[in-house]
Amino acid sequence: MSGFLFPIRKHLHRKKSEASLSGEIEFHIERQANEFVRRGMTHEEAMRRARVEFGAVPAVQEECRESWGLAILDNLRRDLMHALRTLRKDFVYTLLAVATLALGIGSNTALFSVLRGVVFQPLPVKDDERVVLLDRLDSKTRQSTIGFSFQEMQQLRAQGKSFEDIAEFHTMSFILLGRSEPQKVDTAVVGANYFDFFGMRPLHGRTFLRGEDHHGADGVLVLSHRYFVQNFGGDPKVVGSTVRLNDRVHTIVGVLPPLPDFPARIDVYMPTSSCPTRSGQQFESNPRFTLVRLYARLRPGVSVEQAQVEFESILSNFRKDHPGVYPASVPWTPRALSLREELSRAAKPTFVVLFAITGLVLLIACASVANLTLARTLRRRREIAIRMAIGGSRMRLVQQFLVEGLVISITGGLLGLVSAQAALQLLRSFAARFSIRASEIHLDMPVLLFCFAISLITGVLFCGLPALRSRVQLTSALKDRGADSNTATGLTSRILVGAQVAFSLLVLMAAGLLLRSFVKLSQVSLGFQPENVVSVQVRPNFTNVASTEAYLRNMRGVLARAQAI
Repeated sequence: MSGFLFPIRKHLHRKKSEASLSGEIEFHIERQANEFVRRGMTHEEAMRRARVEFGAVPAVQEECRESWGLAILDNLRRDLMHALRTLRKDFVYTLLAVATLALGIGSNTALFSVLRGVVFQPLPVKDDERVVLLDRLDSKTRQSTIGFSFQEMQQLRAQGKSFEDIAEFHTMSFILLGRSEPQKVDTAVVGANYFDFFGMRPLHGRTFLRGEDHHGADGVLVLSHRYFVQNFGGDPKVVGSTVRLNDRVHTIVGVLPPLPDFPARIDVYMPTSSCPTRSGQQFESNPRFTLVRLYARLRPGVSVEQAQVEFESILSNFRKDHPGVYPASVPWTPRALSLREELSRAAKPTFVVLFAITGLVLLIACASVANLTLARTLRRRREIAIRMAIGGSRMRLVQQFLVEGLVISITGGLLGLVSAQAALQLLRSFAARFSIRASEIHLDMPVLLFCFAISLITGVLFCGLPALRSRVQLTSALKDRGADSNTATGLTSRILVGAQVAFSLLVLMAAGLLLRSFVKLSQVSLGFQPENVVSVQVRPNFTNVASTEAYLRNMRGVLARAQAI
């Protein structure tokens, strides 16, 4: 690293380095001249003799600059200035090349940011690689069950040797009173260990304390950051205030930092003791009453496969102990799933395919720019021939073309980055259909590095390499007798055109298949007429609904009044 930075430091302090070099050269000349003076020469004759023996000062200075690495930087600086002048002169080529690469690089950058945010980025939870979702799959419908019963949860906690900790979670909607008007809030009902399980630390106040999920504990709430900002104006003084929920006064004890909506869109969090359904006697005594969702943290060294085996064994024993709860005619399969993989399972295939398609778009763009560059190189054959005739090396010319290519590709990358940022909002809305992690999609440093990397690779491979394939016949070029009949260049051009056609066909085929699938799906009969049909959800206050019969009686009354309208 020191050797790499040395020429840069010399370049940044060039005046000082040049003055030091001149002083050192003069010191050596004067020292030799003094030696000649001691031998009996006059001062003028000694200085002349010393300069002759020392050699040409400019040559020595240039040799020193090369040893410092400044020659490389000087050549790059000159190549950059020449590239800017040349590209400004050939404006149409520059505009086409930059716009083409911006399309390819921008689409790839946008899709990479989606893949990173939804699939590859670690979850914002503690030791996310050890967190698993405990689930059951109905073997007939291939749909997950609605949850676990209280007795199943207790048995898993008591017998699960693979699990370091288990956290429960379920959502309900309640009416919050105490503000200017009643508000429906999406509420997460969790155990007191929930926030410590996921490593969530409060932005203001605190989270739940041990024992606040026990029967008889005071009602407390923790607000999500989004709800805190939207409904309380981001005022930290809200901590300690009270609201009414479930006909019960709750104290707001904390506010979470801005975290993704995980595992669902949540407004407020309450302990299990505050939920009339979760804390009710019916849930804790009836093994048929499945409600909660379970997350487990594996012990260090325990694999998901090992946890799966133990999980199946515990639930199999529970099923044997409660034969009436799960009849043999109800097939289901226990599953212990990596939480990160489960959250990205629905989104991964879709966005991997889209990323592959945008990769083809980038290859088409690169092939197009490479052909433009080849054609431009042929038009510049006289300039190339003159530079070679006066001593310019082939590698020196290739370096010039590489610099021009990098200027184009990096400019295209910057414009692509702007277009990717503009497309992210649309992509977030689209990704939200597949994953709750859509809010984590943004242009962070890895995405910027990816954009920079593909810009460099594009510039080197498809803007610089065509220069390596060009051959200039000096005699014909200097006489300007038309384009060179270069077999290698012609073959390269034909290969690039063939690649463009092939990649374009792949993209068109994929687009055609997607369009065909969309048309087929739009023609599928739903089995009913959806026109003029309205769906309404009614959520009663469960504090005042003591039984299933009371719930059904209320719903029948609502239905009868709605049918009368």
